Amino acid sequence: MTVFAEPAMLYNVSATIICSLVYLICSHKGIRYHGVQVFVRTPQYTFSNLEKYKDGREIAYTIKEDAIENYKSEISGDMTSGLGFTVKNTNTEKISIPITKKWVGRDTSSATIKLLADGREKDSVTLTRGDRWTHTFRDLPKYDENDGHKIVYTVDEVKVDGYNTGITGTAETGFTITNSIIGKVSVPVTKTWVGKEGVSAKIHLYADGTEVDAVTLSKGNNWQYTFQDLNQYKDGKEITYTVQEEKVPGYVTTITGDSKNGFIITNTEDTPRTPSKPTTRTITPKTGDNSDILLYGGMQIASLGVLLFLINRKRKHA
Repeated sequence: MTVFAEPAMLYNVSATIICSLVYLICSHKGIRYHGVQVFVRTPQYTFSNLEKYKDGREIAYTIKEDAIENYKSEISGDMTSGLGFTVKNTNTEKISIPITKKWVGRDTSSATIKLLADGREKDSVTLTRGDRWTHTFRDLPKYDENDGHKIVYTVDEVKVDGYNTGITGTAETGFTITNSIIGKVSVPVTKTWVGKEGVSAKIHLYADGTEVDAVTLSKGNNWQYTFQDLNQYKDGKEITYTVQEEKVPGYVTTITGDSKNGFIITNTEDTPRTPSKPTTRTITPKTGDNSDILLYGGMQIASLGVLLFLINRKRKHA
């Protein structure tokens, strides 16, 4: 009688399990008659020289296999068919796969994640803020029950409008699904003149302070232009667009507006002022006015009197 171990039986046996222990069971009192190790490299064995009768009755032989961890054992066949018994072991290991949802930029209300097994959808889940954008797919078979191959698990996301999707990780480490917000904007600019109109003006466009484009405005384009197809976000944050004008000699520049409503760049002619001539005032004494002369003469006489007094005083004391 031959015992076969199907190729799928030990397809996924780990390195520590090198064989299956199969026992031949004798119908006579149901005793364990003989045991044999069936190895991976030689997955079959034939029990030979077995007694056919006992006490005048034909013996019925069956087989039994010791349990192997993480495997389900199935025995088929019989001793009379000439094909013997076949022992099939199916791996029953289970795995869990965690997933995490991340947003670069503002999030949406939900996102649906699909779990694929060998490229075919096996399960799905809708993530929300309420579950903190996380989930774990549990009790998943590690190996295919039909041929024993290791199942390849991947994930995919139902398209979220306005976002790019990136998926990283593995079934063993878990998957991270990152959605980065996308969008396009346009920035219009208009040039006006106060005073004499110039020939042209060059306008520079900046995204978060870094120049990304430039245009020369003139009468030919009606002093207007729209910067188009500009990224609205970078690393999940909305980009701030501003404009600057190259200096136009003889004009003062004023910029009003914003990127959403458009910018207006006004150049006002800077007309220099003509300096006025300084006025000189000449003071001429009035004819017949002797008040200043009398004051000066009086001061001279008083000074002379003080001087004579001091001299006489000095002589008396001498």
